[in-house]
Amino acid sequence: MENNSLDSFKLLESKIAKAAEMVARLREEKKKYEDENKELKDEIKVLYNKNEELGQKVDTLQNDNQNRNDFERVREEIGTRIEAMLEKLDEIDI
Repeated sequence: MENNSLDSFKLLESKIAKAAEMVARLREEKKKYEDENKELKDEIKVLYNKNEELGQKVDTLQNDNQNRNDFERVREEIGTRIEAMLEKLDEIDI
């Protein structure tokens, strides 16, 4: 019976050692995943900031394009008016 108790104790000791190893391994994995999670969050912040910057650049380019289009429209209108004035000058033969 004493041998049986000793065997049970050794079995319990072995199970406790395996459980302790498993807990240590799980802690390491948890730490690894927490570190990876932090890195990914940092990367998301960087990408979000870049996205904001690109959005601002797009807005600036759209405004510049609109301004250019407005300028071209005014330029064409001025050209048309100058042609009309030149035609009138030709008519009065100055």
